[in-house]
Amino acid sequence: MCIPAAVAMMAVQATSSIAQGIAASQAASANAKIAKYQGDAALAAANVEAGQIRYRGDMVLGQTRAQQAANNVDLSGGSPADVGAESARNIEFDALNAYYGGQSKKWAADIEASQFKAQSRAALTNALFSAGGTILSTAIDQNWFAPRNDRATSNPSPVR
Repeated sequence: MCIPAAVAMMAVQATSSIAQGIAASQAASANAKIAKYQGDAALAAANVEAGQIRYRGDMVLGQTRAQQAANNVDLSGGSPADVGAESARNIEFDALNAYYGGQSKKWAADIEASQFKAQSRAALTNALFSAGGTILSTAIDQNWFAPRNDRATSNPSPVR
């Protein structure tokens, strides 16, 4: 039994559509993973940066207190204590800003990952609809849905 050329072409086109959809879906899924990893890395880097800001700030505060103590400045109250407390607040504020920047980058990367996941699903859906359209178009062109007696008259067979 011989397969008509239209049916063979339909099979190739449908298979090609599905293969392209799978490839596009896999690429989008990989991009989603990369975006997620980038967001995680941004948040981790922000945590490290915040820690470094706190460490450097504590070092500066310690050196300042040591110099003030060496100069017989009373650190228990008054202006020196107020300045030290304000400096500590500023250091923490800077650390929190660094952390917030990392959180913002992670949030943006998570949004991007979600978009890639949606693209992945859409690529598969489009591939299936394209393959279905190819099959349906061929079926209509070949009169697959015509009643049996109409098929014989509208598409005569070369075999007698």
